Amino acid sequence: MENFTTNIENRLDLTMTQAREKWSFRLLDSGNYKLTGFNCSDTTVYIPSSINGIKVESLREGLFENRKKIETVYISEGITTISSSSFSNCRKLKEVYYPSTLKSVEMSAFYNSKKLETFKAITESNLEIIKKYAFFKCEKLKYIDISTNIKDIEYSALTTYSLKLNKYENLFYLGNNENPYLVLIKTTYNYEKYLNDKNHKKLLEDTEKIDILLKTKDKEEYNRLMKELFDDKTTNFTIHPSTKIIYTDAFNKCVNLKEITIPDSVEVIKEHAFSDCENLTTVNYGKNLKIIEDGAFCYCPNLKYVRRIIWK
Repeated sequence: MENFTTNIENRLDLTMTQAREKWSFRLLDSGNYKLTGFNCSDTTVYIPSSINGIKVESLREGLFENRKKIETVYISEGITTISSSSFSNCRKLKEVYYPSTLKSVEMSAFYNSKKLETFKAITESNLEIIKKYAFFKCEKLKYIDISTNIKDIEYSALTTYSLKLNKYENLFYLGNNENPYLVLIKTTYNYEKYLNDKNHKKLLEDTEKIDILLKTKDKEEYNRLMKELFDDKTTNFTIHPSTKIIYTDAFNKCVNLKEITIPDSVEVIKEHAFSDCENLTTVNYGKNLKIIEDGAFCYCPNLKYVRRIIWK
């Protein structure tokens, strides 16, 4: 098994005897196996491609949930989905290496695995969907491979402030070596607030103050503090021409933003992407935009034009 990562096919094929030493599994109607239990206390887990020549298709939901010893996981070629809550609350989990066949990471798959730092493709990433809360509260997650084929990253799928992002002008992105700018995550202002530990601690302290102000109904002080904390004073942003997704809250509270031009490459604008941009009047978008999610432009009282542009 130590040769797993250097095996050109990235496979782990088990005999029936080998499989029964560590795994419980059942045969599906498709004729493939589903892993239903893991009967071992190993710190490194190798999820097999096949058992006795029969393909392993999927994992039971919550299969490794609350495991206290797992540190590293290698997922074999052939697995297409990491099921809901599969690795949630794994206290020592640091690294996950996944195959080119993986298409989706389901809801809360790694939720609250606080030490997880790396989610990386073994060869290449073809990941298409990351569902809500998949990596939420993974507060040390630095590296995540985003496929060029990415279609959606759902609300609260990521805890973004710990991620190593790629900067282009005054915006931050997630991507890969081929295209570092696939998913627009944050503006310089609202991302860099999280990079400094002191600022982050102050933000948490001021958030508590906001809760108190809401209870005391001190509206004037509440509005002042909200502007101090969250309002982005930047007036101009240039989105990279190879970006596919504008993520949730990317431009939240960019109060001086009046007009934004979205390039042809963008296919999805996520919910609340431009929320509370109170002076935004005009949004120009390109020919490939397919989805504007609910609330993408909520609380933009001066927005008058959302129009398609034809690039010459």
